[in-house]
Amino acid sequence: MIVLYGTELGKRVPLPQSAFTIGRTTKADLFLDQEAVSRHHARIDYGSGSYTVRDLRSSNGVFVNEELVVERKLEDGDRIRIGRTLLVFLSGENVESRSQDELHRLMTADPITRAYNKRYFNEALEREYARAARGQRRLSLVLFEVDGFEQIQGARGALVTDAVLRRLATAAKLSLRPQDILGRLGEGSFGVILPETDLAEARVAAEEVRVMAAGVPLISPGVSQMCAVSLGVAAMLGVADDGGAEELLAEAGERLREARAAGGNRVVGRG
Repeated sequence: MIVLYGTELGKRVPLPQSAFTIGRTTKADLFLDQEAVSRHHARIDYGSGSYTVRDLRSSNGVFVNEELVVERKLEDGDRIRIGRTLLVFLSGENVESRSQDELHRLMTADPITRAYNKRYFNEALEREYARAARGQRRLSLVLFEVDGFEQIQGARGALVTDAVLRRLATAAKLSLRPQDILGRLGEGSFGVILPETDLAEARVAAEEVRVMAAGVPLISPGVSQMCAVSLGVAAMLGVADDGGAEELLAEAGERLREARAAGGNRVVGRG
């Protein structure tokens, strides 16, 4: 297994052909020091040439490919979530080379939402800005964040907000084109690079993201509420300004702050 998210990020965990325990006790084979992890949370057993993960009556459950399970035979590529730790199970041929592939993806993608991570996003913005400047092409940028994210996280906990962010990123992708670049930039914030897009088109795209986000539920016991996001939009002309990609990012950030100040759940954009 490889740790895709959590305190042991990037760690490779060989599985023995015997029982392998996971939990918050230091005696566990994989020790996860998190409040959301039970002392004896899960066990992975080996038998008849395969591995099976079992929930040991944990408080927050075991998820395989985001499905809550009590017991599940593991298949190659399955993603196991325990507390806030995400692991990928690899088996079969070429495990070493596929481990390297997973670690490479780890360097470019946010494992919780599967959007690009901040480093990759910033590099892509520099690249797309330079390309647009050279070719006198259009380029727009959308920044958005979950309204009241800190309050939601404080009231409902990290596991609920992680699930909300996963659903939000999935919903946002449904409204975007294949060439658009979605990245997670902070705890509850995202950005979208829109190549070949002017301000008016970017505002339309941002509004579609806002509408899709409104269909994402904030789920916790006894509470029913839908997600809301604020969005800031900025566009460059065919000729690059002296400020470059950083100026475009700052402009979109300013528009995002205006959207929040106006009460949230809205799009603000200027070119």
